[in-house]
Amino acid sequence: MPIVNASGAHRPAGRFNRRDVTASTVSRETAPLSAEERRAIARLMRCRPDDAEAKAPEFVAKLKDAQRRATGAAPRPEGRPNPLIDEFSGLSGRDLVKRLAEEEKGATRLLAQVSAAYRQEYDQCHKELDASAEWCKLAPEDRAAILRDVQLSSPESPPGVGTLRELIDSLAACSPQRWTEKRHALCGQLSRALTAAARKLEPTVQPIAPPRRIVRNEADLDAWLSEVRTSVLAKLPAGPVQL
Repeated sequence: MPIVNASGAHRPAGRFNRRDVTASTVSRETAPLSAEERRAIARLMRCRPDDAEAKAPEFVAKLKDAQRRATGAAPRPEGRPNPLIDEFSGLSGRDLVKRLAEEEKGATRLLAQVSAAYRQEYDQCHKELDASAEWCKLAPEDRAAILRDVQLSSPESPPGVGTLRELIDSLAACSPQRWTEKRHALCGQLSRALTAAARKLEPTVQPIAPPRRIVRNEADLDAWLSEVRTSVLAKLPAGPVQL
């Protein structure tokens, strides 16, 4: 049963004394924990699902410790109150388990989505490399060297979310925003790899990025092609051009 003090805050489990009776409100929890909610905490804490309610406060304690270790003196970020952790601290019993299970599910889903999007983009980059005539002409050792130089030799490892430690470590090592940034960076890495491959075969090759335009009709297309043609012709005297 949740116990709330006079200020409306939940009293942590195991910290209710007889003298607190008159200053507290006790209510019965009617919503049972679902099997999925129990399993969510069991995954995080490596405990039996039936122990989820008892282990949930340990999860919050570990979150507080992780936040404390991640903040402080420079170069670490300044320690500031975390609204979500503060919310967890104010809950107990089934309410805490349900809230934790909700956040665990959301964090796990988000990490899975952004890391999968990154991997899809990474695989697409390698497909484009394999479709490049210049890339296919290179010796395997030259291709491997270029991939190392542009950091495309291997994809980032997928985040681990099976346990509390893995989830916290995955979020600390690469946040969802950082996964998105890594995915966006792949386009530039692919461009550098293609340029390096062309220069390996043609040392004087000059990469040119065609201007970005919205083409609405044939006149727009002709104007864009004319602009690209002018840029290429200006570069050709110095060597071959790569678009």
